[in-house]
Amino acid sequence: MPVEEYLCSKRKKYIKLALRESDYIFLRANKSDTDAILDLMKISYYTEEPTYTALQIEDPKISLEGASRSLAEGLSYVARCRVNMMGVLWGASINCTSNPWDPDLKEKLACSVQDPKLRQLFLFYAHIQRAPNLFKCFNVQKVYEIECVFVSPEHRYRGIAAKLIELSRNLGRDCGYKIIRCDATSAFTPTKNDYNEILNLMEKTYCKDEPTFKTLNIENPIQFLDLTTKYLQEGLSYVAKCKNDGKIVGAMINTEYTKVKREQRLKILQDPQYKKLLMFNEHTENLIDLSRVYGDYVEKIFQIKFAFIQKEYGQKNITGNLAIHVRNFAKQSGYRFIITVTTSSYTAAVAEKLNFKKIVQIPYKDLVGQDNKPLFNTEYPHLMFRVYILDTVNI
Repeated sequence: MPVEEYLCSKRKKYIKLALRESDYIFLRANKSDTDAILDLMKISYYTEEPTYTALQIEDPKISLEGASRSLAEGLSYVARCRVNMMGVLWGASINCTSNPWDPDLKEKLACSVQDPKLRQLFLFYAHIQRAPNLFKCFNVQKVYEIECVFVSPEHRYRGIAAKLIELSRNLGRDCGYKIIRCDATSAFTPTKNDYNEILNLMEKTYCKDEPTFKTLNIENPIQFLDLTTKYLQEGLSYVAKCKNDGKIVGAMINTEYTKVKREQRLKILQDPQYKKLLMFNEHTENLIDLSRVYGDYVEKIFQIKFAFIQKEYGQKNITGNLAIHVRNFAKQSGYRFIITVTTSSYTAAVAEKLNFKKIVQIPYKDLVGQDNKPLFNTEYPHLMFRVYILDTVNI
């Protein structure tokens, strides 16, 4: 059955759409928010934060008192649901300032508590606060700290934590702090270092080996990497890390597809060297015409944009495993349809193995520019591009 007919037959069924970053309001926390933030912190932070769970600390009362003092500085942010009239709080970033003598105060606090687990925890925090010696290295007396970030479990994977960190960082900069610090005790805390590692891997692999990109001979793909950073900030992407050293060996970059967002993203590619790539994007957009096919039936669609892995890991089915995790994540997040444009025969094979339905297949030689010459002179076996779609109901 054609995709259009299938969709029309399903129009009357209710689809549960996940909220995204745009469906939340991000505000500076005020005094009246303190109790709600601390209550959320008990549920969403202390029950899952690695250092607390490793020590099996049952009563975080002293830590909550510290968090309350940090909130009193007025530098924190909260995330509220835009569609809920009550403005329920679903996430927060507790920020504060630190001074050179703060590690000593933490050590004194550690010595004063009776619980050996809490004592160990506070000594650890004193150590990591002192270790970088930021005050001496940068000749400052105060450092802006993004102390802890947490989001209610049912509202995760929607870019809320990343947005809270971004706003907190900007506030620290606007307040004139020379140094902004964020200690990531959780692997899920989005950090700039993670982005840099992903982008470095992408530049070495995707930008050199991907069939369409390879023919463009782009020496400095900085604008394309900036575009990828925008996708990463949505919080929908997945990475594969080596168990031995924790290095990223592969990634699948994903985005939430909307026509407006697509147009905003592609404005980043202003360099003339991307002209053919933009023409290709426009061509594939016209072919699948998602707005015509889906109409108002599905407001947002999950799209797999790029996939890449280190060459030495090419035979370990990392791309396939990433795709399985991404597929399941998209379904759990409430997306009905997943779409991907495969420019490589390898990624096309992965899509078909996972039962994606092919709706478009066109040889590259048929894609011509204004000069009637092919846009891309790809090599075998990458002789055509394909568009796949997956209905998550069938997973």
